[in-house]
Amino acid sequence: MVNWNLKSFDNIYSSIAESAYTDRPNSFPELYNSKQFTEVDYSKNKKDKDGQLTKGGGTDLPNQGKVYLQPDNEGLLEDKKTGYNAYYVTDTDTINQNTKQTYFAVRGSDGFGIDIGKVQKDPVGYLKTYNPSDFNFQDWVYNDAAFALTDAIIPQAKHATEGMKAKIAELNQYAAPDAKMDITAHSLGTMTSIQGVAGLNEEELNKVGHIVLFDGPDPTKSLEKAGYGDKIPQLDAKITYYVNPFDPVSMLNREKPWDQQLGDVRVVVPIEYTNMMDKHSSHDFGAYQIDSKGNILTVYEDYHPELWKAGHRLAELNKKSIENLKKYIPEKAIEKLVTMSPEEFSRLAGLLQTGLKAEDLLPIIAGIENIKERLGLSWDDFAEISKNKDKLSKVFQDYQKEYTKIIKDAKKESLEWNRKNLDFNNPNNFHERIRRAGSYNERILLRTQLLYMAVELAGSDIEQK
Repeated sequence: MVNWNLKSFDNIYSSIAESAYTDRPNSFPELYNSKQFTEVDYSKNKKDKDGQLTKGGGTDLPNQGKVYLQPDNEGLLEDKKTGYNAYYVTDTDTINQNTKQTYFAVRGSDGFGIDIGKVQKDPVGYLKTYNPSDFNFQDWVYNDAAFALTDAIIPQAKHATEGMKAKIAELNQYAAPDAKMDITAHSLGTMTSIQGVAGLNEEELNKVGHIVLFDGPDPTKSLEKAGYGDKIPQLDAKITYYVNPFDPVSMLNREKPWDQQLGDVRVVVPIEYTNMMDKHSSHDFGAYQIDSKGNILTVYEDYHPELWKAGHRLAELNKKSIENLKKYIPEKAIEKLVTMSPEEFSRLAGLLQTGLKAEDLLPIIAGIENIKERLGLSWDDFAEISKNKDKLSKVFQDYQKEYTKIIKDAKKESLEWNRKNLDFNNPNNFHERIRRAGSYNERILLRTQLLYMAVELAGSDIEQK
């Protein structure tokens, strides 16, 4: 899937969170130097490897948009076994008494490592030649699935805690007394970040400034399950989430009213109403609309409130679908799968693949037997899962059908909302609201909102022609 990058670097947190990934403009993995700092300038235009341009940020960026990517001298920002990767950037080239602001950025999930298109065309043929070690088990099962299906503290979290503790100690030793470490991340990185910061003591938490997270689920259940309930009020005051109402990851565990979730949860008004698997994925940075002052366009009571409803519908769909999956797959099997090591997964997948290559039933059965035993299943359990395969398939089919409908309904409601609020016969139309605006910042926000409404309506008109 082609990346859908930020349109501009006007928001420092989204820019740094995006840079934690490979193949992005200002990609930290590609800029990283193990021996010395690397300057990264978000005030300048930058292209990715595909030529996709992200415009430089404006004058409101902190430190004129310059940050310094620091080397990981202690080896605490990477763990290959769990897939953990983090980066530490500062507002000075070295950490000294002039250092006031630093950022701890955690990378989210890398790609699946599977060509979905080829699987759909010829699943058996693809699996015969597939290298099981190419599958990104560390991110998608060991961490993502473990969180989504069992509310676990994920394996990456302890490494994040260690890295954060080390960087805070470094701040205390060398930086200005009021220096802070902000935390930012996207997707899986948000789970790792929150669970990681929950492992800090109170003094260390006081050195953490803002925690700004993108497209991540609510982690409250996992924190409570792990005994971090007492940390929740302190974390709540520091956290801001930006979440896309059409992104299943963003809407995981978000059935409660928005103000009852962890942190300040801001539902974004995406530039396109797309699903997670579209070319312009709802789970990518390109969906964000950011003005020149770094403000991200979000939902308010008087601005596209129908997107709050759409987000809650997707959250409820997530919950219902996970509950249905658990009806047909024994919980013990789920628990064992998500705690399996990546090496063991590759070994078991290799056994099954050997049978497929040989086109011989006996090796296939042997591979299934190994998988069955590792997941703690009896033959009766296995037979029950096989018997329910059509029901399992229906869970996925129903999910996709309802997911598509949520987006379609929201798009229709949003267009109706736009027309109503641009209608000059409406005494509270947007032109009138701009005229009555009491401050410069309020006028800027209203004009940004108005511009998006016009773009959305124009796009709809083009589609209908």
